[in-house]
Amino acid sequence: IGDTVPNIIIPDINGNEIDLSKIKSEKVLILFYASWCPHCKKIVPKISRLYKNQKEKNIEVLAISIDTSKTDWMNFVKTNKLNWINVSDLKDWFGKTAKDYRLYVANTMFLINKDRKIIAKPSTIEELKKWF
Repeated sequence: IGDTVPNIIIPDINGNEIDLSKIKSEKVLILFYASWCPHCKKIVPKISRLYKNQKEKNIEVLAISIDTSKTDWMNFVKTNKLNWINVSDLKDWFGKTAKDYRLYVANTMFLINKDRKIIAKPSTIEELKKWF
């Protein structure tokens, strides 16, 4: 908590580069997940409901898939109607972002402020609800 996160520049589903430093929001939830992760299949739709039900859009979600299959990733996004920023380099645990964030588990979250400082690292939906 309090540390500045590394910047992320990573392609979205359409191949457009998304730059974390250019996301204009008071808070950003950086969510690492994978379509094959059993826990992610349960928690990501719950996070999506929180996101969609915000009265005011106080939190943007940058959802980073660590999938290697674009088809699996896109199907997961479509099936779960994930209407936030969806990105992936399709490099599994070996992508630059996964390495920069020292990722070791598929469902990892960082809540950051507009200065890219970590304000929370929720691990459950209950912890995350406090911020939405």
